[in-house]
Amino acid sequence: MASFRALDIPEQVITILGENGYKEPSEVQLSVIPRALRGESILAQSPTGSGKTHSFLIPIISRVDPSLGRLQAIIIAPTRELARQTYLFAEPFNKGIEGLRIRLYSGENERAGDLEGLASSSPQVAIGTPGRLLDLLTSGVLSPKYVKTVVLDEADMLLDMGFFDECASIMEKLENPQTLVFSATLKEHLKSALSKFVKASFSFEGGVEKTAGEVKHVFVDSRHQDRYQAAVRLFKNKKPFLGILFVSKREEAPIAHRALKEAGFDCVVYSGDLSERERKKTMKAIRENKYQIIVASDLLARGIDLPDVDMVVSLDLPNELDFYFHRAGRTGRFGKVGESYLFYDSDDASRTSMLLEQCSPKFMTLKGDRLVDDPVGLLPKKKLNKTKKYGDDEQREIAIVKAKHSGKKIKPGYKKKKQADIDKVKRKYRKKAIRENIRKNLGKAKK
Repeated sequence: MASFRALDIPEQVITILGENGYKEPSEVQLSVIPRALRGESILAQSPTGSGKTHSFLIPIISRVDPSLGRLQAIIIAPTRELARQTYLFAEPFNKGIEGLRIRLYSGENERAGDLEGLASSSPQVAIGTPGRLLDLLTSGVLSPKYVKTVVLDEADMLLDMGFFDECASIMEKLENPQTLVFSATLKEHLKSALSKFVKASFSFEGGVEKTAGEVKHVFVDSRHQDRYQAAVRLFKNKKPFLGILFVSKREEAPIAHRALKEAGFDCVVYSGDLSERERKKTMKAIRENKYQIIVASDLLARGIDLPDVDMVVSLDLPNELDFYFHRAGRTGRFGKVGESYLFYDSDDASRTSMLLEQCSPKFMTLKGDRLVDDPVGLLPKKKLNKTKKYGDDEQREIAIVKAKHSGKKIKPGYKKKKQADIDKVKRKYRKKAIRENIRKNLGKAKK
C-alpha cells in the first residue's frame, strides 16, 4: 500500500500529515503530487471528498522556502467559505513549520487587517477569493514578482460565478507560473475557458462517480405532502448525528428551520442572507457540533468539508441537476458512509429520471413516520392499479428502465433500445432462476 513517504515529500510535512490523521495518499494525490513537486502544471478532476485540497497544499508547502519573506504561491477559491476551509487544512503546516506564513484573504471588512499584517511580513502562501487577491496584487500590497505556483480551486464554480476575468487578471501579473487547476467536473466549455491562460502538461480525471461510492441515494415520493413536515418525519426516523436539509430557494430556509425547531431539533440556517460575520460564527458553531441539522441553500453544496455529516436531504430538485450531486457529496466523505435523500412527486418525475443512471437510487415513500419501499418508483401510481403488481426485484428493475426512457427525448429506434434494456433485465433474472434451480436439484441429489 502506498504511503506519503514514497512521494518524496519532506519528512516534516509527512509528520504533520500523520499527526492530523492522514496516513495514506488518495488516488488523486498519488497521481498529482509527484508531478506538482516537479513543477508541472496540472488539470485535475476528481470526485468530491477524494483529497483534492491536500493534492495542491502538499506540493506547495513542500516547495516553499520559509526562509524567504516573500509571496511564492497563490490559492484562488470561488467563495469565502471555501477559502477559509482551505486555510483550515493548511493551518497545521502553518503552525508546525518554522518561518512558514500562510494567510487567508477574504471579505472587504478584513482589508484593514490585511494591510496591517502585510506591513510587517509578507506570507509565502496567500489563500483567498479572486477579487480580494486581485485587489491586493494590483495595489502592490502583495507582490506577484516571485510567485511560482497558482491554484484555481473548484474551477467550474469560478467559471459559473463569473470570476474568470479576475483570475485572468491575476495570471497576467505572474511570470509563467506553475498552474494547478482542480475541479469536481471538467466539462468541455470549462476546458476551453481554461485553455486561454492555463497550459497544463498533465490532466487527471479520476473516477466517473458523481459522489463517493459510500453514499446511498434514496428517492422519496412525497406524494404532494407538505415537504417541510415530511422532512421533519424523515429526520425523526433516521436520527442523524449531523444532517443537512438543502432548499433551492432562500425564502424556504426560514420556513424549514421553523418546522424543524418546532419539532424539537437543534438546527441552524446557513444561506447567502447571512452577513460575513454571521456566516463565520455559524460555521464555527457547526464545526463544534452544536447543531444536529443545518438548513442550507446551495451555498453550502460546493466543496465544504464537514466530516461528521451522515445524512443529506434535498427538499426538492435544484435548478441545475448537477447540484444534486454536489449536495449529496457533503456526506460519505473520505471513506465514511452517508445517505442522500431526495423528495420528489409526479410533477418532478421527468427531471428526476435524468439522475437514475448516475446514482442507482432506492425508491421509498413516507407512511406516517415510517419509510417503506416503493416498488413502482417513478412510474405513475395509477399504472400500478391497472396492471400487474410490481412486487419483486425483477419488475422493479423493469419499472426503473421504463422510467429512464420516459425522461429522454424521442429519437429514432428508442423503442428498440427500451425493449433491449428490458430484455437485459429479464435475462439477468432468468439466469438467476436457473442457478437457483440447479442448486436445489444438487441439494436433492446429495440427500
